[in-house]
Amino acid sequence: MKILNIIITALIMISNSNSQDAYQPDKIAFRPPTVAGAFYPADSLNLKKMLDTMFVLEKPFDLSKRNIIGMVVPHAGYVYSGKVAGKAYRELQGRHYDAIIIISPSHRKFFNFASVFNGDAYVSPLGVVNVDKELAKEIAAGKSNLVKYSIDGHDWRNGTPEHAIEVQIPFIQTALPDTPIVPIVMGSQDINTSDELMRSIVSAVKKLKRNVLLIASSDLSHYHSADSARIIDEPLVKTFGRFDYYALQTQLNMGSFEACGGGPIVVVMMAAEQLGGVICIPVKYSHSGKTDAGKDNQDSVVGYFSGVICSGRPEEAIRMPFVQEDDKQKLINAVKNEVEKVTLSKSDTDYAVEYIPTQYAMSLPAFVTITKNKELRACIGHTFSTKQLWFEICESARLAATSDDRFGPIKASELNKIEYEITILSRLRRLLDINQIKIGEDGLLIRYENSQGLLLPQVASERGWDTETFLRNLCMKAGLPKDTYKKSDAKIYYFKAVIVKSENK
Repeated sequence: MKILNIIITALIMISNSNSQDAYQPDKIAFRPPTVAGAFYPADSLNLKKMLDTMFVLEKPFDLSKRNIIGMVVPHAGYVYSGKVAGKAYRELQGRHYDAIIIISPSHRKFFNFASVFNGDAYVSPLGVVNVDKELAKEIAAGKSNLVKYSIDGHDWRNGTPEHAIEVQIPFIQTALPDTPIVPIVMGSQDINTSDELMRSIVSAVKKLKRNVLLIASSDLSHYHSADSARIIDEPLVKTFGRFDYYALQTQLNMGSFEACGGGPIVVVMMAAEQLGGVICIPVKYSHSGKTDAGKDNQDSVVGYFSGVICSGRPEEAIRMPFVQEDDKQKLINAVKNEVEKVTLSKSDTDYAVEYIPTQYAMSLPAFVTITKNKELRACIGHTFSTKQLWFEICESARLAATSDDRFGPIKASELNKIEYEITILSRLRRLLDINQIKIGEDGLLIRYENSQGLLLPQVASERGWDTETFLRNLCMKAGLPKDTYKKSDAKIYYFKAVIVKSENK
């Protein structure tokens, strides 16, 4: 590796005398290329030629009318993932940003924080990319130990260096030349680190009034068959397309999704939303088995994905069905049918389906509330869903009838005495300012340590709560002290809802 770095250094010094900064090997603050010659060509001319082929691919994916705020791109060797990354990077050409914040996982070393590079530049065979040190220091300026100004994760002097940021540098130099960067490596990708890093980025960007591009560096599933990789990766890509970072993070933690840079993806999605992003657009999915270099190994492939997060119209941020008056009773009847089926132990276990209109084919979570004599009898649902909404409602109905431990299963003798209410939830969105809560419109969820609690929007309006009372009761619903929402590491999410009630008897 030392010999390779010496050769690369010599090439850089020869071919980049006119770059924005000459490479100085005696300056430890300049991180040299470490995987050139392995992940991408070490020769600048050959590297440029390869990148040119990756920026001219298929039919253009036209995003010219949208402002790109965030991006997800893979970080494997260019012969495997370069075309997937290139299709997203080429959408950046001709745009301007004050800085690019690149977030990657740490493949080689664990440390329990996000490391904001404390050096001056990253170097590639194409030259030097300066660090926006003012922005980097501001991101790391908070009191939290979860975000630090550090060499950890960036260090090239001992062991095997991290590659996930380095492989993005030549793409950035091609698409957005002379744009400074802020490299960040996540040694830990847990919920607390991800959330703290997001808030640090948003705060710094707003304080310094930077127009930034956020990049998450991540591959997807590893070493499955080509068919299995597609089955594993497709739900993640769809979840990204729904801008549902809450579901994506939860599924990653459960092991249902695979992404070595899952934390960076979540951070970029959350931060991009706080900076004006309203829509996630998947650009390209592939895997190593579809490349010339990997075509002979279909039994052990790696999944790759690129996507962008863009600004847009406010209404694009929330996808909710419009429930026609004629459909309300059909939805209630479906719930009633499922409750009766499981309560009476009918053998038919299939969900009743008369038809599924387009608006009920989208994937959204739902809660089913059952009342008896206007008192709560059961209420169960999900905070995210991968099912079509119609089936999500039916499943929540069965769970409400059988699995609400607070009240016990519905009995057959109660069936003619109960009423139903369906609450269709939007995706959960991270809330940074509790003053934005709208009573009667917003439902809330709190996460703190290992506890979680949710209250539907109608709960606050029906009880005449103000914002503080709503939050206090939310904490108590989660089994937490009522003022937990004030803690800096308490995470509040909000959501909109469509409510469908059964007709009064």
